[in-house]
Amino acid sequence: MNILHKIEYSRILEIQLNKKKLVTPAFFPSISTYGIKLPLQYVTSLVKQYKFPRILVSCYDIHHFSNEFNFLHEFENITFFDSGLYESYWLKDNNWNINDYQSVLSKFTPDFYTSFDYIPTGEVTSNHYFEETVDLIKKSENTLGSFFLPVLHPYVNINFLTMTDKMVENEKVDFNGISISEKDLGRDIISIIKNLKSIKKLLSKKDKTILVHILGCGHPLNMLIYSSLGVDIFDSRSWSNSIINENNLMMYPSSYLDGIDCTCDICKQQELDYTTKSLLHNIISYEKITNNIKNWIENGEIYDMLDYYIYNEKILREIKKGI
Repeated sequence: MNILHKIEYSRILEIQLNKKKLVTPAFFPSISTYGIKLPLQYVTSLVKQYKFPRILVSCYDIHHFSNEFNFLHEFENITFFDSGLYESYWLKDNNWNINDYQSVLSKFTPDFYTSFDYIPTGEVTSNHYFEETVDLIKKSENTLGSFFLPVLHPYVNINFLTMTDKMVENEKVDFNGISISEKDLGRDIISIIKNLKSIKKLLSKKDKTILVHILGCGHPLNMLIYSSLGVDIFDSRSWSNSIINENNLMMYPSSYLDGIDCTCDICKQQELDYTTKSLLHNIISYEKITNNIKNWIENGEIYDMLDYYIYNEKILREIKKGI
């Protein structure tokens, strides 16, 4: 893993994955049987036909719909498996467990994968919570040669900074990066910016190249802000339920594709049905957005582009504080 370019907090990483290569910042369209209100067979056929450059898939879904995900054995592009907690939680499936998660990982070789994460069902002490989290992280590690990212959740009286600091200091745990849910980082953008800066400083004590992945982040403007703070990987279901505009870094309702007057190669194809056209448009738009962010970092323009897209002086000051 090499740092190709770095300006203050922002950076471009190159990650070699056997015959594959990922250059960050990068977006992974997330596939979820709970979160995406489209037939799974339709979504997977789209991924295969149009050879999505990257996908994030839930171990829970792979376990329960194995036939639909068999194509992952031959999928030539980059794969990221998450633990399946999101699906099992919202589907109220209390039977999902680490053994089933490990069974999925034993049958596939994802390029990236997260740990089996832990959210207590009842009240526990902060020490118990951390010990259980570490235990699951250690059980989640395997010898696949994949990039391993433990998922960290704050809990009651143990906040993100405490969790991150404990992870960095814990010699029992080895990891290439961390995964954090955007909603866990804070309720407002100023708090999120402050927390990301603090987390990056803590991680740099262990290794300056540790990946930071934000789960559930697909708003282009937030991706720009977080990239300027050193976040490397994003994933979201927003590609399936919104319209992405790479020109103004905004999201619109899924019915609004005609309203952005897009002239991309996909939008020019009259024969495509509206749903397929909007989904493929979004995949292309996310690629353009992350490529633009890479170029802005490489050319030293990332903070100029923040000035261009963000009109709130308070937010800009918080991003640039300490630079």
